[in-house]
Amino acid sequence: MTEDKREVDMNKQETQQNKTRNMVPRRTVARPKSSAEAMNFRDVTGLLRCRIWLIVVIVLISTLAMTGLWFWYLHFDPKYTSVGYVQCNMPTNRDIFQGTAILPQLTYFKLETENQAAYLNSENFLNQVLARTLVQQTTWKGKNELNLTKAMKKSFSAQPRRDTRLVEVKMQAGSPEEAQLILNEALLEYRGNRKFEARGGLEQTLIALNKELDEKIRPELVSKRGILRKLIREANVPGWEQGRSTIVTDRLNALNQEKLRLEALLQQTQVYGELQREERNNLGFSSQVQLAVEQDQMIVSLRHQVASLEQQYDTSLNRLGEEHREVKDIYSQIQTAQKQIESRQERLRGQYTQQENLEIVKEIDTLQKQLDRVNDQLSDVEERQKKVDRAREEYLATQDDIKILNQRIEMFNKQINTINVAINNADRQVENITLGTLPKIISFPQLKVFLPGGFVLGLLLGVGLAFLLEFIDDSLKSPRDVVRNLNSPLLGMIPAYDKEEMGEVSVEKISESHPHSLLSEFYRQLRANLALSAPEGELKTMLITGASAECGKTTTAINLGITYAHEDKRVLLVDVNFRRPTLGKLLAPADSELGLSNLLVGQAEEGEIIHPSGIKNLDVVSSGPLPPNPAHLLSSVRMRSFIEEQKENYDCIIFDGPPSLLVVDAKILASQMDGTILVFHSDMTTKGVAQRTIRELNPEKVRIMGVILNAVKPRKGGYFEKVYQSYYEYSEKKV
Repeated sequence: MTEDKREVDMNKQETQQNKTRNMVPRRTVARPKSSAEAMNFRDVTGLLRCRIWLIVVIVLISTLAMTGLWFWYLHFDPKYTSVGYVQCNMPTNRDIFQGTAILPQLTYFKLETENQAAYLNSENFLNQVLARTLVQQTTWKGKNELNLTKAMKKSFSAQPRRDTRLVEVKMQAGSPEEAQLILNEALLEYRGNRKFEARGGLEQTLIALNKELDEKIRPELVSKRGILRKLIREANVPGWEQGRSTIVTDRLNALNQEKLRLEALLQQTQVYGELQREERNNLGFSSQVQLAVEQDQMIVSLRHQVASLEQQYDTSLNRLGEEHREVKDIYSQIQTAQKQIESRQERLRGQYTQQENLEIVKEIDTLQKQLDRVNDQLSDVEERQKKVDRAREEYLATQDDIKILNQRIEMFNKQINTINVAINNADRQVENITLGTLPKIISFPQLKVFLPGGFVLGLLLGVGLAFLLEFIDDSLKSPRDVVRNLNSPLLGMIPAYDKEEMGEVSVEKISESHPHSLLSEFYRQLRANLALSAPEGELKTMLITGASAECGKTTTAINLGITYAHEDKRVLLVDVNFRRPTLGKLLAPADSELGLSNLLVGQAEEGEIIHPSGIKNLDVVSSGPLPPNPAHLLSSVRMRSFIEEQKENYDCIIFDGPPSLLVVDAKILASQMDGTILVFHSDMTTKGVAQRTIRELNPEKVRIMGVILNAVKPRKGGYFEKVYQSYYEYSEKKV
């Protein structure tokens, strides 16, 4: 019952503490963003300084190798080069009509020299040279029996000289005499071929020009002239071929005018019919019908009669009175005449309206027929005009073809005359040659080429190998690698332990045994950086963990605890590595058998597991017996209660934890700490492993204070080398 009550009280205490933590937000450490920028000039120079001896060795090896190769070629395979020239003399033609010289342009010389160089380098020409008798008798041929053409291509070359009419020809051989002999044989073969080709090529060209002129151009000219005569005959229009014919054009214009006139009359009649239709719809008759009715003789006569009777009626009415029989008879006559007028008007309106409709329809029909007839005539005339225009276009095109054919005939005649002149002086048109010289000095190998070449090649290989080694190495070698690849700040660097320098001193407690050593100074820098990372009193519990075993986390935990203890702070080191505990073996007394696992399973009290380490202000808690369920014990209420109680007793509690990538214990502990410190070995921990370690710890829930780079080796020209030199120089001056 007492144990259960105690656990309930712990749960209540933990709940209250969690509420307090949630009410007061924890201050987080500002973390630099991961940087993946390319290497800058400073990185490159640093890399070259670190690998300078590798580069120097490769440069020396390459230079010596090239020097030895030069010596071998000099004694066993020397080369001598004979040089000759071919001059391209373009022919100077004369205009047969004006008698003036036609000089070739400079571009022609450039093209000609390039063509001749290509001919000299061709495989066909080289095979002809190899077939010559003197070349067959040379020892050079005997050295290259397997592939003579390939060897000739390698030894023989022809190259145009810039801005000149010369082609430079070279031949390499093992002796000066053979180089000169083979080159001269090649130049003589070339001159013979050019003489044969000059005349033969001109005669073949002349035959081809005459054949094309007689078989194609002149027959085509006769055919085009026959087409012209046929077109003139078929057109049968005076002045048509000169473009002066106006008969069809005048007829076309007259029909267009007649078409416009009829279209206007038809539109006018249709509009008139529409107006008459609207009047009939409104009044029952049109105004024209009403006018015709009013002009009818009978209606006019009846109106005069009515007017006379009305006069009589007025006179009789004034004289006899309204009731008199004579007055009534006159009135009756007036009514009868009025009815006759109305009856006559009604009948005439119907007759005239019908007549008017018939006349409008007839007139529209007549105009439409006239318009259709004019359109038919216009279509015929337009078609005739099109035929005339097409014939005219064909006539003009045929005239242009005849003009072009005449020009081609004239051009062919000029070319034929030019070739005839060229054939007469074909020998003078063949290029002049300058035979090869006898080489006086060796052309290959040359020390001035091999020695700088070996140096440059070695430099390129050395620098390339240095960069290759740098990119292949995936470990965290320097602070720059941490900043570039990890999303956590660098808290400090611990140099690699040098046994020759430190002797038999134990590195695990070097901050106590050798407080003035360089290693101790780096641990004090780590303590100072942690002090700047969080306000005083906020960072009381710290977990030291790493990615894998043997990364130096236990050594870091002990020496960090010693540096805190030297500041008169009460420090507690706790070994929470239940897999491979080490801290207790280094600091706990030999007779202490109880440890943290005994406390967590209820076999011991807190006072029984905390032991002095032999160092002032530093106590230690060993791991105790290895439990079968470490993760369950580390996440228990007893563990959290132990942490909270020791916060009241100590200024700083450092937990030496297991590797976070190997077991889950580190993740459980990190969530209970004020801060977690990651220790990475510069040679053993790769960038990918370090990134995964941080990602697995989940920085959103775990407060990662930063990274410690352990076992950093001084590199040539690097930061650590300067630190080593500066520190010991400063210490010696101080002494």
